[in-house]
Amino acid sequence: MSARSKWLGDEVSAISGECKFATAQEYASAYYFKPMVGATGDYKAWPLQLASCHFTSVPLMLDAQKLLLQRSMHTPPGTNDRDWLSNATGSSGLTAFNEVVIAPYEPSEVGGVFWAHPGPFRSPVSGDSDACRIAKYLKELPPGATPLPIFEFAAVNLQKPFSGCYSKDSGGAARLAPDCLPRGLGYWQSNMTGTEGYGSNFSNVFRTVSASVFLTLSCTNEEQHVVFV
Repeated sequence: MSARSKWLGDEVSAISGECKFATAQEYASAYYFKPMVGATGDYKAWPLQLASCHFTSVPLMLDAQKLLLQRSMHTPPGTNDRDWLSNATGSSGLTAFNEVVIAPYEPSEVGGVFWAHPGPFRSPVSGDSDACRIAKYLKELPPGATPLPIFEFAAVNLQKPFSGCYSKDSGGAARLAPDCLPRGLGYWQSNMTGTEGYGSNFSNVFRTVSASVFLTLSCTNEEQHVVFV
């Protein structure tokens, strides 16, 4: 038995794999603070990232994820604010994405490079480690090779769970801010419905970028070899 299987156990077998839900409401009801599983003792956690089913419809996936995030702005029945904060912001807690499985395609048909960052569209600058790695990829292409298309993703949260949620106490240990979850999800909600300029207009979040803007970067060797885990 794998470590993943041992952790998840039989408690999630009925709602993992392909999603069988016809509506976003059904999905959110099935996964809102469920399933609660644990590998040892009485410890229980909400391993949504490991246990969620996958979709075959992009519109349904987006609606389901949006509804689950909206419900997660409130503490679920049967728990308290502190435990909900711990679960929804843990390493196996609330996920900001879900999966859509589509028919097989050749790598050449779907391959691409993406550069994601918080805030609106902007040009990459020296010090952007992800952009520097893209520059390294471009510079190492064989002569005459055609680079993969490059996509820029704006307004992306790159922190786990949200930027500014953790601080260090006097002993150097990480401390989770009590308002982390409502603040982070509130910012997401304002991006969707407010005046930030994102909303449901995908052209404000995704665009293609010319390779030339990365090739002009001046990056250190360390910036080109950053490994993210």
